[in-house]
Amino acid sequence: MKNKLIGGVVGGAALLWSSTAVWAGTVIELRDAEGVEQRILVEQELGRFESDDGRRYVLLDVSEKRFLLVDNEQRAVFDMSVMLQEAPPESVNGPADEPTVEAVEQGPGPEIAGFATQHFVLQADGQPCQEVYVSRELLEQAGLVPFLAAFGDLARYTRELEGEGAPDTHPCERMEPSVELMALGMPLRTVGPGGELEEEVVEVRADVALPEDAFALPQDYQVIVFGSPDPGAPAP
Repeated sequence: MKNKLIGGVVGGAALLWSSTAVWAGTVIELRDAEGVEQRILVEQELGRFESDDGRRYVLLDVSEKRFLLVDNEQRAVFDMSVMLQEAPPESVNGPADEPTVEAVEQGPGPEIAGFATQHFVLQADGQPCQEVYVSRELLEQAGLVPFLAAFGDLARYTRELEGEGAPDTHPCERMEPSVELMALGMPLRTVGPGGELEEEVVEVRADVALPEDAFALPQDYQVIVFGSPDPGAPAP
C-alpha cells in the first residue's frame, strides 16, 4: 500500500477563492521512487496538491469540507465534496473489511528536509506494510492534521463505496494509516516492505508568498458535481 503525501462554485466559471488574495503559507516538495515530483501548498485551511506533469491538481478546503479535482486536459472541475460531507451509499458488495493498523516505534530516524524524524513500522493485522519517518514538528507547524483527517475520510468513503474486497486481498492493500499518522507526525519518507523507497519530502519552505491564483479555479472549465442528480449542475 502506497501512502501518497498525493469554497463554493458558482456556475461553471467561478473561482474557489479570490485570485486577487495574497497568500503566505507552506510549500512542501516531494519525490517518489520514479522521480515524479509533487508539491503541496498549504495556507491555513486551504490546500493545493499537484504533480509536476501539470495535468491535474486537487484543491481542498478542510473547514468547508470542499474537495475538487481540476483536470487541465479535460478542462473540467470535478467537485467531489460529497465524499467529505456525506456517508457513502451502501455497497452491493457488503461492508468494507478494515484491518487493524498499528504503528510500531523503531526509534529516532535521520534528519530529512531539515526536520528531525521518528521511525515507525506500520502494520496491518500484524503484517509489516510500510516504514515511515515522520516529523511531529512539521505536522503542527504547517497545520497538516486536518488535511490528514480529510484524506482519511476520503479513503474511508471510497472503501465503503466499493465494499468488501476479495478474500485474499492483502491487509496492507486495505490499510489507511491517516488516523495513526495524525498522532505521529507528517511522513517525510515512506519505504515499502522490501526496503524500496516509495516517497520522500525533499524540501519544505515555510511562510513564503504563494501564487495569487494558488487556490483559484479556472474560469472557463466545466464543473461536474459528483453525486448530483445533474452532474453538470453547479455546486450550492
